Formats: sequence, structure tokens, C-alpha cells
Amino acid sequence: VRGRHANWLVFAPTWSVSQTSPFVFSPVPGEDALWNDNLGSISHARASNLNAALFPSANLPSDTASWWRSAPRDAAWWEAWFIRYAAFAAYHADLAARSGAKALILGGEWVAPALPGGLIDGGSSGVPADAAAQWDGILSVVRQRFSGQVLWAVSYPGGLQTLPGFARSL
Repeated sequence: VRGRHANWLVFAPTWSVSQTSPFVFSPVPGEDALWNDNLGSISHARASNLNAALFPSANLPSDTASWWRSAPRDAAWWEAWFIRYAAFAAYHADLAARSGAKALILGGEWVAPALPGGLIDGGSSGVPADAAAQWDGILSVVRQRFSGQVLWAVSYPGGLQTLPGFARSL
């Protein structure tokens, strides 16, 4: 297919959740592509005149809904979740910058319960009241590390009216 936007390749690296409580979230050899694996793949795409985008996500031990239901979601757990997600976002912003990727896509269905007003099975996820500030801080760090496009992925069934305020500024 030839066209103005047909030369994009979206990479979907993961970090694995190896424990839910306490929350342990990091790249696991043999489960997730590591830094050099991703760097090599993106470099190969760029050498083939393709624009690269990264859309990182979690490698969860169960389906997304079940995993969120089983998480403790108390104050300490949420604090750990935001700290680890911030590290995840910064790592991928650095990878995008170092590799010459043109875009970094954050969000996706798996983070929806951690958004302001987050829901699980139609009920509150218990996300902290400062969730919007947490996300603002994460995006600020991402922008400091990566100068390319930062995009937000949102599940369409929720509709665009559920787009979080911080994502509107991207």
C-alpha cells in the first residue's frame, strides 16, 4: 500500500507483571524483548525507511479484567503502581529517543482502571484522588526524555468523551 502514512511500523514491547502484590513490573528475559532487542528491531525498520512507533504494554499473568479485579488496590499498592508505571514510561521514552522512533504511544485498555475515575466491572477501581496529577507527572517526564510525538491510545467503546484531561494536551 502506498500512501502518505503507509510507512509506519508500530512496535509493541512489553514488561511483565511477575507479582501483583507487591507490584513487580519489569522486563523479564525470555518473556519480554529487552533493550538491545528492541533497539535492533527499530534500527532495522528505520534502515528500511519505515517510521517507527512504540506502543508499550504490560504482559499480565491473566486477562486484564481478572488481573485488575485480583489486585489489592489499596493506597500502598497504587503508590507502587504509579512508581512502576512511571519507570516503564520513562524507559520506553528513552528507548524511543535512542532508537530514533518517531512516536511513543501510551495508554491502552490495560491502564484504564488507573485513569482518573477509573472503573473495574462498572465500579470504582479505587484509583487515588491525585491520579490526574500522577499522570501529568508521568507525561512531563516522558516529554523531557523524548521529543517525538507522544500519543494516547483509548478504547473506543468508552467513547472519546472518556479521554482523560491530561491526554487532551498531547
